Amino acid sequence: LSLRYHNPHPDYVHRRIAELKSDFTLRVLLCHVDIQDNASALLFLNDLCVKNNMTLILSWSDEEAARYIETLKAFDGTDTSAIEKRDHTTQMEQVAHALASVRSVNKTDAGQ
Repeated sequence: LSLRYHNPHPDYVHRRIAELKSDFTLRVLLCHVDIQDNASALLFLNDLCVKNNMTLILSWSDEEAARYIETLKAFDGTDTSAIEKRDHTTQMEQVAHALASVRSVNKTDAGQ
């Protein structure tokens, strides 16, 4: 949804949300911020998304919006194991994780 389109047509987003009903578990509103005075429109869309159990994602360029769409499509139908926290099973992994938690030590240095 472009904010430039949303300002003269505020009913559009309401109609599209009504068409969704509760057919999907993940409901995302990708919003392209393409106007300077965007505070009131973003506040309205944020409130609308909270009330309709949707996730609001903002992009400030067409390329950024395209990357969000690509990422969502790439993970479509996959399980959550790619982003879940992994347990450190070996002693070496546990030590590396503990050392990496120190601010001046990165994971590469901790693993060596």
